[in-house]
Amino acid sequence: MVMHGVDLDLFCPVRDRAALRTRLGFVGPTVVSAGHLIPRKGHDVAIRAMALLPDCQLHIVGDGPEEGRLRQLVDGLGLNGQVRFHGHVSQPLLADLLAGADLLLNCSDREGIANVLLEAQACGTPVAATPIWGSPEVVSVPEAGLLLRDRTPEAAAEGIGQLLAAPPDRAETRRHAERFSWQATAHQHMATLQHAVRASLQTQQQGQPRNARARKN
Repeated sequence: MVMHGVDLDLFCPVRDRAALRTRLGFVGPTVVSAGHLIPRKGHDVAIRAMALLPDCQLHIVGDGPEEGRLRQLVDGLGLNGQVRFHGHVSQPLLADLLAGADLLLNCSDREGIANVLLEAQACGTPVAATPIWGSPEVVSVPEAGLLLRDRTPEAAAEGIGQLLAAPPDRAETRRHAERFSWQATAHQHMATLQHAVRASLQTQQQGQPRNARARKN
């Protein structure tokens, strides 16, 4: 499998994380859930998890057709003081939000390899993600974060609690993400294409009559 790459220059740890958190208004344990506001992304699961974690703050990054329903859910659960909607943000602001957060929560019901998982890890921020499709490929070691036992608010709250109680070293999380540089990804793509070309040529040669191969030689 050819892995995705991440911009390690844009998504990186910050020198003064405390100052960044103050500027962003982050107080206490802080969780980011990022992605288009559609059912597949599971922002509703993240919101419901906050009802089980009254000391946590959830910052939802993204826009989409589910925003109204998600805001109603927040209001109905009495979580207006815990959940903040940021809407669509620039890539530099996303990098700041990820670097300032204590963890990224991804509650999707399907993903390839979600870019935001690598982006968070590149910022030194561990992730808690549903164990679906490509996520285990990048949440493969403890310093990367953890995979939730299932896609429920209870499992999300449990995973968040585990990471907050025993967070991995942020420098180790960053080092894990450095395996996924765009240079490494480009080399993997090139090697895959070269292998495919060699295999195709070999197949063509094997399919030629022996005398045709002899004439060519």
